[in-house]
Amino acid sequence: MIINVGSQNKVKIEAVTEVFSEFDQFKNLEVVSLDVSSSVSVQPCSLEETIAGARNRATAAFKEGCRYSIGLEAGIMPLPENNRYVNITVCVVYTGNDYAIGLSSAFEIPPKMISLIIHEEMDLDQATKAIGLTERERIGREEGTIGLLTQGKMTRKEYIKAAIITALVSILNPDFYREK
Repeated sequence: MIINVGSQNKVKIEAVTEVFSEFDQFKNLEVVSLDVSSSVSVQPCSLEETIAGARNRATAAFKEGCRYSIGLEAGIMPLPENNRYVNITVCVVYTGNDYAIGLSSAFEIPPKMISLIIHEEMDLDQATKAIGLTERERIGREEGTIGLLTQGKMTRKEYIKAAIITALVSILNPDFYREK
């Protein structure tokens, strides 16, 4: 079974491979990494834009011969309180006909980072480095900002895996999600 992933980020590829490998119905898995565009901002700043980015990646990654294509997009979204934002990861699984959507848990972004993201148009990696949380340029390709903020208790891979698992809910239980 071929599953295309609309990303070349190794953390995302590993997360997809690990999650799908846990289920018997996805055995004999081949995960293919494709460089596709999200067609949204480098740092999506709403739930709607983050979902659109994941959907765009999944759609662009769907090629003849694959069973599923996966789009993963991290973004921030505002909380009802002023100037407070959380980070989320959205996973879209595309079957060629329909989309399944799942979300990770969310964590609050430090206010200094939000200011850099909103006013300086930095992405999360850049803002994480700018406030001194790391010296690494692409922390999102490693343990992620979540890994740094949780002192390694949750890594970006685990965070992404949660979004993938929740996206698979409707695929694993199709009878409950079909219109009758």
